[in-house]
Amino acid sequence: MCMNKFDTIKIHVRVKPFTTDPLEFDSETNHTIFASVYATLVSSHAVHGFKNFLSSNWISQNNNQDWVLGLKPGLKFDNGSEITSKIAIRSLKRIILALRKKNSNENFLEFLKGVEKLKTVEDHIEGLSEKNGNIHFLFIKPMPKFLTFISFGMYGITHPDDYDSKGNWKNNKSVIASGAYSLNLWTDKEINLKLRNNIYQDLGHKNKFKEAIFYFDSKSTDSDLFAGKSIDNLRSKDFLFTGGTTNGIAFIRLTSWKNKKSPLNNLK
Repeated sequence: MCMNKFDTIKIHVRVKPFTTDPLEFDSETNHTIFASVYATLVSSHAVHGFKNFLSSNWISQNNNQDWVLGLKPGLKFDNGSEITSKIAIRSLKRIILALRKKNSNENFLEFLKGVEKLKTVEDHIEGLSEKNGNIHFLFIKPMPKFLTFISFGMYGITHPDDYDSKGNWKNNKSVIASGAYSLNLWTDKEINLKLRNNIYQDLGHKNKFKEAIFYFDSKSTDSDLFAGKSIDNLRSKDFLFTGGTTNGIAFIRLTSWKNKKSPLNNLK
C-alpha cells in the first residue's frame, strides 16, 4: 500500500486479533494486521516473483537441499538492537519448537537435517547454522519451494526477548518489530501501528503511510478499508466491492478511488 498526500490509513477488520505471535500468522486478522510488523528474509510480494527483504542474496545448491542466505547490513529491530544471522536463526528455531508443540507439520523446517535434536533455541543443529555471517539451511530432501515457504509471515524474524528458550511467546499484546511498522497501541477497539524511523531504507514500499489504524469495533464506521466477505453489509455507499466473484470468501473492500477525501485516492 502506498500513499499520495495522506499520513494515516484506517482499516476495519471483522475479527479481533488475539496475539502478536507470528505462529498464528495464518489467522485472517493476524495476517492483515501484523504483515508489516514482522519482516521475513525474503518477500513474495514483488511483481515479478521473489525479492530480497532482510536478505541480501540467496543461493541454492545440491538439488535445492542446500540454501544459503546473506543478510543486509545495518538491520535493526524497533528497539534499536541489531538483526544478525544468529538472531534470525534463533527466531526460526523458535518457530520449529512452537510448531512442534502444536503437532503441526508445515512440510518445511521439519525437514532440516538434525531437527529432531532441537530441544531449545540454543541447541545447535546441522540443518540450520551460521557460516561466514550467512544463514545456512541444509535439508534432508530437495526443497524447491524454499523461497515460497521462507517468505511466509510465520517465518518473520522476531526478537529473542519476545519468547523463551522453549519457544513460548511471552506477551500476546507486545512485539519488538523487525518490519517497517511497530505496535504503538492495542485497545479493546483498535490496534495502532506506527512507521518506524530506524528501518532499513528499502524495507517495504518506498511510499509508506506514517500510521495504520485497525478497527475491530463493530460500531466503527470511520475506515478507508473494510476486510470482510461479500455477504457482509457495506458500511456506507462510498465502499466498493473488490476481490472477485461475490461469495463468502474473505476479501478487502476499498473506498471509492474517486473519493478525494480518501488516502486511497490517486495512488501511484
